[in-house]
Amino acid sequence: MDVSIITVNFRSKDHLERMIASALKYTKAINMEVIVVNNDLNEDVSPVRLGEEVKVHLINNSRNLGFAAACNQGIEIAQGRYVALLNPDIELVDDSLSKIIEHLDQDTDVGIAGPRLIYPDGTAQSSVRRFPRLLDQLLVMLKLPHILTNLGPVNRYLHTDLDTKKTQDVDQVMGAYFVIRRKLVNAIGLLDEGFFYWYEEVDYCRRAVSAGWKVRYYADVKARHIGGGSFSHEKTIKKQAVIRRSLRRYARKHWGWKAYLILVLLDPLFRFLAVIAHAFKRQ
Repeated sequence: MDVSIITVNFRSKDHLERMIASALKYTKAINMEVIVVNNDLNEDVSPVRLGEEVKVHLINNSRNLGFAAACNQGIEIAQGRYVALLNPDIELVDDSLSKIIEHLDQDTDVGIAGPRLIYPDGTAQSSVRRFPRLLDQLLVMLKLPHILTNLGPVNRYLHTDLDTKKTQDVDQVMGAYFVIRRKLVNAIGLLDEGFFYWYEEVDYCRRAVSAGWKVRYYADVKARHIGGGSFSHEKTIKKQAVIRRSLRRYARKHWGWKAYLILVLLDPLFRFLAVIAHAFKRQ
Protein backbone atom coordinates (compact mmCIF):
# COMPACT_ATOMS: atom_id res chain seq x y z
CA MET A 1 0.00 0.00 0.00
CA ASP A 2 1.43 3.36 -1.04
CA VAL A 3 -0.60 5.81 1.00
CA SER A 4 -3.31 5.83 3.64
CA ILE A 5 -5.56 8.89 3.53
CA ILE A 6 -6.78 9.71 7.03
CA THR A 7 -9.50 12.29 7.54
CA VAL A 8 -11.36 13.35 10.67
CA ASN A 9 -15.03 14.28 10.46
CA PHE A 10 -16.71 16.73 12.80
CA ARG A 11 -19.64 18.64 11.32
CA SER A 12 -18.02 18.27 7.91
CA LYS A 13 -20.03 15.61 6.09
CA ASP A 14 -20.59 17.60 2.88
CA HIS A 15 -16.93 18.55 2.68
CA LEU A 16 -15.93 14.97 3.46
CA GLU A 17 -17.83 13.47 0.57
CA ARG A 18 -16.34 16.01 -1.87
CA MET A 19 -12.82 15.40 -0.59
CA ILE A 20 -13.04 11.63 -0.95
CA ALA A 21 -14.71 11.94 -4.36
CA SER A 22 -11.83 14.12 -5.56
CA ALA A 23 -9.27 11.65 -4.19
CA LEU A 24 -10.98 8.77 -5.97
CA LYS A 25 -11.22 10.78 -9.20
CA TYR A 26 -7.62 11.91 -9.45
CA THR A 27 -5.45 9.44 -7.54
CA LYS A 28 -4.68 6.80 -10.16
CA ALA A 29 -0.95 6.14 -10.12
CA ILE A 30 -0.69 4.76 -6.58
CA ASN A 31 -2.46 2.27 -4.33
CA MET A 32 -4.37 3.89 -1.50
CA GLU A 33 -6.88 3.34 1.26
CA VAL A 34 -9.13 5.85 3.02
CA ILE A 35 -9.67 5.91 6.77
CA VAL A 36 -12.47 8.11 8.09
CA VAL A 37 -12.49 8.83 11.81
CA ASN A 38 -15.90 10.18 12.76
CA ASN A 39 -15.88 12.42 15.83
CA ASP A 40 -19.54 13.37 15.37
CA LEU A 41 -22.09 10.55 15.59
CA ASN A 42 -24.86 13.01 14.69
CA GLU A 43 -23.61 12.68 11.11
CA ASP A 44 -23.86 9.46 9.11
CA VAL A 45 -20.64 9.01 7.20
CA SER A 46 -21.13 5.36 6.31
CA PRO A 47 -18.41 4.08 3.92
CA VAL A 48 -21.13 2.79 1.58
CA ARG A 49 -22.07 6.40 0.82
CA LEU A 50 -18.49 7.52 0.32
CA GLY A 51 -17.42 5.33 -2.55
CA GLU A 52 -16.68 1.78 -3.62
CA GLU A 53 -13.55 2.20 -5.77
CA VAL A 54 -11.21 1.74 -2.81
CA LYS A 55 -11.63 0.39 0.67
CA VAL A 56 -12.94 3.03 3.06
CA HIS A 57 -12.49 2.19 6.74
CA LEU A 58 -14.76 3.92 9.23
CA ILE A 59 -14.01 4.49 12.90
CA ASN A 60 -16.93 5.87 14.89
CA ASN A 61 -16.13 7.56 18.18
CA SER A 62 -18.70 7.99 20.92
CA ARG A 63 -17.49 11.56 21.51
CA ASN A 64 -15.27 14.19 19.94
CA LEU A 65 -11.73 13.07 20.80
CA GLY A 66 -10.07 16.00 19.06
CA PHE A 67 -7.93 16.02 15.95
CA ALA A 68 -4.68 14.49 17.18
CA ALA A 69 -6.28 11.55 18.98
CA ALA A 70 -8.57 10.81 16.02
CA CYS A 71 -5.65 10.94 13.56
CA ASN A 72 -3.71 8.54 15.76
CA GLN A 73 -6.58 6.05 15.59
CA GLY A 74 -6.23 6.10 11.82
CA ILE A 75 -2.44 5.97 11.81
CA GLU A 76 -2.45 2.90 14.04
CA ILE A 77 -4.42 0.84 11.50
CA ALA A 78 -2.99 2.45 8.35
CA GLN A 79 -1.17 0.12 5.94
CA GLY A 80 0.45 2.74 3.71
CA ARG A 81 4.12 3.58 3.37
CA TYR A 82 2.91 7.14 3.78
CA VAL A 83 0.09 8.64 5.81
CA ALA A 84 -1.76 11.61 4.31
CA LEU A 85 -3.75 13.61 6.84
CA LEU A 86 -6.32 15.44 4.72
CA ASN A 87 -8.93 17.74 6.20
CA PRO A 88 -12.47 17.18 4.90
CA ASP A 89 -12.41 20.66 3.32
CA ILE A 90 -9.46 19.73 1.09
CA GLU A 91 -10.29 19.06 -2.56
CA LEU A 92 -7.82 17.55 -4.99
CA VAL A 93 -7.72 19.31 -8.36
CA ASP A 94 -5.27 16.90 -9.97
CA ASP A 95 -3.25 13.83 -9.03
CA SER A 96 -1.36 15.75 -6.36
CA LEU A 97 -1.16 12.80 -4.00
CA SER A 98 0.69 10.66 -6.53
CA LYS A 99 3.04 13.59 -7.25
CA ILE A 100 3.90 14.15 -3.62
CA ILE A 101 4.51 10.43 -3.06
CA GLU A 102 6.79 10.37 -6.12
CA HIS A 103 8.77 13.25 -4.64
CA LEU A 104 9.03 11.58 -1.25
CA ASP A 105 10.21 8.32 -2.76
CA GLN A 106 13.17 10.28 -4.17
CA ASP A 107 13.71 12.62 -1.20
CA THR A 108 14.34 10.00 1.45
CA ASP A 109 15.45 12.51 4.10
CA VAL A 110 12.06 14.26 4.07
CA GLY A 111 9.73 13.08 6.82
CA ILE A 112 6.82 15.48 6.35
CA ALA A 113 5.54 17.15 3.18
CA GLY A 114 2.88 19.63 2.23
CA PRO A 115 1.65 21.10 -1.10
CA ARG A 116 0.82 24.58 -2.30
CA LEU A 117 -2.71 25.27 -1.11
CA ILE A 118 -5.14 27.50 -2.97
CA TYR A 119 -8.54 28.95 -2.10
CA PRO A 120 -11.63 27.97 -4.13
CA ASP A 121 -11.15 31.09 -6.28
CA GLY A 122 -7.64 29.97 -7.18
CA THR A 123 -5.71 32.51 -5.12
CA ALA A 124 -2.75 31.37 -3.03
CA GLN A 125 -3.30 30.41 0.58
CA SER A 126 -0.72 30.94 3.31
CA SER A 127 0.10 27.38 4.38
CA VAL A 128 3.69 27.58 5.65
CA ARG A 129 4.87 28.97 8.99
CA ARG A 130 8.12 29.28 10.85
CA PHE A 131 8.21 27.72 14.28
CA PRO A 132 6.44 30.02 16.74
CA ARG A 133 8.25 31.95 19.44
CA LEU A 134 6.84 33.36 22.64
CA LEU A 135 6.99 36.97 21.42
CA ASP A 136 5.09 36.46 18.17
CA GLN A 137 2.46 34.34 19.89
CA LEU A 138 1.97 36.98 22.59
CA LEU A 139 1.46 39.60 19.88
CA VAL A 140 -1.12 37.36 18.18
CA MET A 141 -2.95 36.63 21.45
CA LEU A 142 -3.04 40.37 22.20
CA LYS A 143 -4.73 40.92 18.79
CA LEU A 144 -2.09 43.47 17.81
CA PRO A 145 -1.80 42.25 14.19
CA HIS A 146 -5.39 43.47 13.71
CA ILE A 147 -4.20 46.98 14.56
CA LEU A 148 -0.57 46.99 13.40
CA THR A 149 -0.23 45.18 10.09
CA ASN A 150 3.56 45.09 9.76
CA LEU A 151 4.92 43.57 12.95
CA GLY A 152 8.34 42.03 12.34
CA PRO A 153 8.02 39.07 14.75
CA VAL A 154 4.57 38.19 13.38
CA ASN A 155 5.76 38.47 9.77
CA ARG A 156 8.65 36.15 10.62
CA TYR A 157 6.25 33.61 12.14
CA LEU A 158 3.80 33.85 9.22
CA HIS A 159 6.71 33.44 6.78
CA THR A 160 5.44 36.34 4.66
CA ASP A 161 8.71 36.30 2.74
CA LEU A 162 8.12 32.76 1.45
CA ASP A 163 8.56 32.27 -2.28
CA THR A 164 5.46 30.13 -2.87
CA LYS A 165 6.70 29.10 -6.34
CA LYS A 166 9.85 27.47 -4.96
CA THR A 167 10.06 23.99 -3.46
CA GLN A 168 11.99 24.29 -0.21
CA ASP A 169 12.57 22.99 3.28
CA VAL A 170 10.51 24.83 5.89
CA ASP A 171 9.77 24.66 9.61
CA GLN A 172 6.15 23.57 9.29
CA VAL A 173 3.40 23.00 6.76
CA MET A 174 -0.32 23.32 7.41
CA GLY A 175 -1.99 20.26 8.91
CA ALA A 176 -4.85 20.45 6.40
CA TYR A 177 -2.73 18.48 3.89
CA PHE A 178 0.02 16.79 5.85
CA VAL A 179 1.87 13.81 4.42
CA ILE A 180 3.99 11.76 6.85
CA ARG A 181 6.52 9.06 6.04
CA ARG A 182 5.77 5.85 7.93
CA LYS A 183 9.44 5.58 8.91
CA LEU A 184 9.08 8.92 10.70
CA VAL A 185 6.10 7.65 12.68
CA ASN A 186 8.14 4.61 13.65
CA ALA A 187 11.00 6.88 14.74
CA ILE A 188 9.22 9.60 16.77
CA GLY A 189 5.79 8.15 17.49
CA LEU A 190 2.27 9.41 17.04
CA LEU A 191 0.78 12.90 17.33
CA ASP A 192 0.60 14.32 20.84
CA GLU A 193 -2.99 13.76 21.96
CA GLY A 194 -2.62 16.48 24.56
CA PHE A 195 -3.40 18.89 21.72
CA PHE A 196 -7.17 18.80 21.13
CA TYR A 197 -7.00 21.09 18.09
CA TRP A 198 -4.28 23.42 16.84
CA TYR A 199 -0.51 23.24 17.27
CA GLU A 200 -0.46 19.44 16.98
CA GLU A 201 1.11 19.61 13.51
CA VAL A 202 3.51 22.34 14.67
CA ASP A 203 4.63 20.10 17.52
CA TYR A 204 5.00 17.13 15.18
CA CYS A 205 7.11 19.10 12.68
CA ARG A 206 9.33 20.32 15.48
CA ARG A 207 9.79 16.80 16.79
CA ALA A 208 10.63 15.60 13.29
CA VAL A 209 13.21 18.33 12.71
CA SER A 210 14.73 17.70 16.14
CA ALA A 211 15.11 14.04 15.16
CA GLY A 212 17.02 14.98 11.99
CA TRP A 213 14.22 14.80 9.41
CA LYS A 214 13.26 17.52 6.92
CA VAL A 215 9.89 19.19 6.38
CA ARG A 216 9.41 20.13 2.74
CA TYR A 217 6.98 22.39 0.90
CA TYR A 218 6.43 21.19 -2.67
CA ALA A 219 5.50 24.16 -4.85
CA ASP A 220 4.67 22.04 -7.90
CA VAL A 221 1.96 20.14 -6.01
CA LYS A 222 -1.32 21.89 -5.28
CA ALA A 223 -4.73 21.30 -3.73
CA ARG A 224 -7.81 23.38 -3.00
CA HIS A 225 -8.55 24.21 0.64
CA ILE A 226 -11.80 25.87 1.64
CA GLY A 227 -10.65 26.67 5.18
CA GLY A 228 -12.65 26.88 8.39
CA GLY A 229 -13.94 23.34 8.22
CA SER A 230 -15.08 21.74 11.45
CA PHE A 231 -14.63 24.82 13.61
CA SER A 232 -16.32 27.31 11.29
CA HIS A 233 -19.56 26.82 13.23
CA GLU A 234 -18.00 27.35 16.65
CA LYS A 235 -18.12 30.66 18.49
CA THR A 236 -14.98 32.78 18.50
CA ILE A 237 -14.76 32.51 22.29
CA LYS A 238 -14.69 28.71 22.21
CA LYS A 239 -12.14 28.57 19.40
CA GLN A 240 -9.90 31.03 21.19
CA ALA A 241 -10.06 28.96 24.39
CA VAL A 242 -8.93 25.84 22.52
CA ILE A 243 -6.11 27.75 20.82
CA ARG A 244 -4.85 29.17 24.12
CA ARG A 245 -4.90 25.76 25.78
CA SER A 246 -2.94 24.23 22.90
CA LEU A 247 -0.45 27.10 22.92
CA ARG A 248 0.20 26.61 26.63
CA ARG A 249 0.94 22.94 26.02
CA TYR A 250 3.29 23.80 23.17
CA ALA A 251 5.04 26.37 25.36
CA ARG A 252 5.52 23.90 28.19
CA LYS A 253 7.01 21.32 25.82
CA HIS A 254 9.26 23.53 23.73
CA TRP A 255 9.87 26.84 25.53
CA GLY A 256 9.99 25.80 29.18
CA TRP A 257 8.04 26.54 32.32
CA LYS A 258 8.73 30.28 32.41
CA ALA A 259 7.05 30.79 29.04
CA TYR A 260 4.19 28.53 30.13
CA LEU A 261 3.65 30.57 33.32
CA ILE A 262 3.65 33.84 31.37
CA LEU A 263 0.83 32.49 29.19
CA VAL A 264 -1.08 31.28 32.26
CA LEU A 265 -0.80 34.66 33.99
CA LEU A 266 -1.91 36.53 30.87
CA ASP A 267 -4.82 34.19 30.13
CA PRO A 268 -7.47 36.42 31.82
CA LEU A 269 -6.43 39.24 29.50
CA PHE A 270 -6.52 36.93 26.50
CA ARG A 271 -10.02 35.78 27.49
CA PHE A 272 -11.21 39.37 27.75
CA LEU A 273 -9.83 40.15 24.29
CA ALA A 274 -11.53 37.04 22.91
CA VAL A 275 -14.87 38.32 24.24
CA ILE A 276 -14.26 41.68 22.56
CA ALA A 277 -13.35 39.94 19.29
CA HIS A 278 -16.51 37.83 19.48
CA ALA A 279 -18.64 40.95 20.04
CA PHE A 280 -17.14 42.69 17.00
CA LYS A 281 -17.58 39.57 14.88
CA ARG A 282 -21.31 39.45 15.68
CA GLN A 283 -21.80 43.02 14.48
